[in-house]
Amino acid sequence: MKKSIVYAFLTFCLMCSGFYGCSQRYDIVIKSGKIFDGSEKNPVDADVGIMGERIVAIGKLSSKASRVIDVHNHAEFGNKNPKSVKNFLTQGVTTLVAGNCGYGEFRVAELFLRLERHGVGPNVIQLVGHNTIRELAMGGSFDRG
Repeated sequence: MKKSIVYAFLTFCLMCSGFYGCSQRYDIVIKSGKIFDGSEKNPVDADVGIMGERIVAIGKLSSKASRVIDVHNHAEFGNKNPKSVKNFLTQGVTTLVAGNCGYGEFRVAELFLRLERHGVGPNVIQLVGHNTIRELAMGGSFDRG
């Protein structure tokens, strides 16, 4: 019974956000989250609008908010100290995906040895950047703009 009430609430919020979500202002908008309703159904990819201490809308929401939280990041490690990810930890980020913008470390084994040696708080997923590989294969570089 409780799961069906939660599911009904989420469905209602998704429907309403299409009508009211674009013009309403929120205290906080969490962008591009995965919403689990407590059932075993697949999560919904959506934004979450918060007013005060309550979730008031779920769906494709505008960024009209005092504070917008977006999970997109640029956690490229390169030669940086792996402990420099403290800013992500203080935001509650538990997993970093690096290299998602086409650049990044291609010596993945060396990177993970360095991370293990120095320690890093969050989980790390390292994508090998397609632009990095292209530069290595073709020589030289190209405009990153």
